[in-house]
Amino acid sequence: MSNRSLKIDSALAKISLTFGLLLSLVFVVIAVKSLLGNAISAQVDTKDVAEIAVALAPNDPKTHFSLASINERSFLPEDGPRSLAGFEKATSLSPYDYRLWLALGKSRERAGDVDGAEKDLKRALELAPNYAQVKWTYGNILLRKGNTAEAFKMIRNAVDNDPRFANPAATTAWQIFDGDIEKIKQTIGESPKVKASLALFLAKQEKFDDAYDIWNSLPKAQLKTEFKENSEVILRYLLNGRKYKKAISIKSQISGKDTAAGKFEQVTNGGFESNVRTDKPELFDWEIARGVKPQISLAGDQKHGGAQSLLINFNITNRDDFRTISQTIAVESGKAYVLEFYYRSDVDVKETVRWEVLNAIGQTVLAASDAVRPKSDWEKQEIEFTTPESSEGIILRMVRDGCESIVCPITGRMWFDDFRLK
Repeated sequence: MSNRSLKIDSALAKISLTFGLLLSLVFVVIAVKSLLGNAISAQVDTKDVAEIAVALAPNDPKTHFSLASINERSFLPEDGPRSLAGFEKATSLSPYDYRLWLALGKSRERAGDVDGAEKDLKRALELAPNYAQVKWTYGNILLRKGNTAEAFKMIRNAVDNDPRFANPAATTAWQIFDGDIEKIKQTIGESPKVKASLALFLAKQEKFDDAYDIWNSLPKAQLKTEFKENSEVILRYLLNGRKYKKAISIKSQISGKDTAAGKFEQVTNGGFESNVRTDKPELFDWEIARGVKPQISLAGDQKHGGAQSLLINFNITNRDDFRTISQTIAVESGKAYVLEFYYRSDVDVKETVRWEVLNAIGQTVLAASDAVRPKSDWEKQEIEFTTPESSEGIILRMVRDGCESIVCPITGRMWFDDFRLK
């Protein structure tokens, strides 16, 4: 009896062990298939491979997501519904992954189901309330449904979370409101990031007044930090558009100091108390043309006021061997001015050197000084002119004229000092 009991127990043990091994093998096979399917889906780049991954791991949301993403990029019309079905399956397998709801919402929108897309994206927002991509996509869906106010609220929030959306947000506002600046201002609200991008966008469109007004409403402390790059680009657009008054304002605010170069209605370094740079001069500073003749430097032994003056040392035979010195000055449109300066001269030539005032737009001559006399102690000259209504800038430039032939020698020295605009 005892022996029989032992045999039965031994048989049961073998059966249990065999069953356990088979069950373990099944679990191992399932696990291997799942891991293999997951691994394949992570590196899949073709539809056939993605389908194999789904077959190996049908309950893994990643495999369905990978196949749906590939179908999404297909140009075959039948792959559109397949892509949507794949995203639906992936979402059902992992209902708390906001990324899947986001992808599903985008897929529904492409399929024309805007209402369904809104529901999916709303769920994504519930799961990930702080993610900018979700807010941006949801905001654009709301725009398609005509819910403009709520849409731009969501878009502003997206920009606050991720500044990369600032430029497309500004472009979207411009398109939605067909360039109506007042409506755009009302809609974008007080989001500094959107306003900074809108100011840059408007500057590119040559809407300089609107661009400057929006830029000028930004927090002053951020102009020198977070929005400095935008400000510098806007500054370049303003300079290209010859909007010098606004350009000076931006330059002074982003530099964080009252710079010597660039003050409204002033000649920069008019008394030549600071160095005159021959390479890469600052905006609105003296600019010396390329070349070697005449020699241009500063002199401390001769000056009308202060400690230095500008020395022009001539030793020229050819009329064309003449490099000039000039300066762009920001002024008021349609206003009368007097530009005064002092000179001293000791040259062996007839009167051929003078100073001109040009309109910065088109560089037409507005007025010119009398020619510098060959022999003179310090003498005052004045140039009277009125700026055009369309111009915010003038160019003050030294020129030489009156040469009757290409051979037009001049030797000697001239000193200039105390340029002032009144």
